[in-house]
Amino acid sequence: NISQEVDEFLRIMNIQPDKCFTITTNDEDISYPLPLPSPCSIHYLVTHYFDIQSVPRRSFFELLSLFAEDEMEREKLEEFCTSEGQEELYSYCNRVKRSITEVLADFPFAASKIPFSYLFDLIPPLQPRAFSIASCQQAHPDQVQILM
Repeated sequence: NISQEVDEFLRIMNIQPDKCFTITTNDEDISYPLPLPSPCSIHYLVTHYFDIQSVPRRSFFELLSLFAEDEMEREKLEEFCTSEGQEELYSYCNRVKRSITEVLADFPFAASKIPFSYLFDLIPPLQPRAFSIASCQQAHPDQVQILM
């Protein structure tokens, strides 16, 4: 995630970026599979683990609605989760590729009530890219180069 988006996400969520946390498991024989340092800063987590630029799924809105104390926000989030609200959800979110950060900005009261531990359920992890476009039109105007 780029630093401007990370800063915006942290501002919306009102989270201190330098605050650190440690993940522990309930069973000592099982290690957690997250590729995070221990302890880990919130800034590192949002920058390197959470996919805050992804388009949220319906389950995102369902979980977010549980934290909405503002009646108008809760009603809109619940409406998005109904079968009747699917077209409106598609228009609001998918058609314009609205990111998780943008949705949280649109629902500030609900966003401010999300407990930190629920962020792992709410926001998907970043997925590794299998390739990157590495071409330069100035150097190779008729080619597209891919870095794998």
